Amino acid sequence: MLVKGAALLFITLIASGCNQTTDESSFTEYDGNTLSIAVIGDSPANDFEQVSFQEEEPNVLTEEHAYDAFMVTEAYFEELSQSEWTSVFASMETPIFFAGIETQEFVFTEDSITYEESPFTTAEHISGFVSAPDDEEEFKTWGYSSTESEGEDGPPEWSYHAMFKDIEAFRDRQFEG
Repeated sequence: MLVKGAALLFITLIASGCNQTTDESSFTEYDGNTLSIAVIGDSPANDFEQVSFQEEEPNVLTEEHAYDAFMVTEAYFEELSQSEWTSVFASMETPIFFAGIETQEFVFTEDSITYEESPFTTAEHISGFVSAPDDEEEFKTWGYSSTESEGEDGPPEWSYHAMFKDIEAFRDRQFEG
């Protein structure tokens, strides 16, 4: 048990060391290029002009695709945190985001813990990661947090706009920070 706890602490420190967190104070609407996002779960209630959402099943994560990013919603958090998915997430070359997540996203890359078991809470409305393309870090991560609570329609609108900007920057390989 001590080894498991030490491994989880190490993973948390690694993940937070390369995290880019955005808050509502830097909000501007996304006005970039058109994005195509596969949603595993329910698409956002909001409409975004330059963004198309396509609802998919989890197996799309293992298939060839033309999506700019994936977004997973609450209905699939526990299922996708099971050990059979960790190798898929650990090698993701397309950004994947978790909307409405209440725990840190490393549970999706760690065999020894699931979403429901995780004691590691987060204040982020949406968080995400991708295998780092530059090999300097294991993962590139993003998070969008505020003191604003989530409404009935999920994360606040500004957090989606921030996510879209990061997806476009990743797609164009223009990292900030």
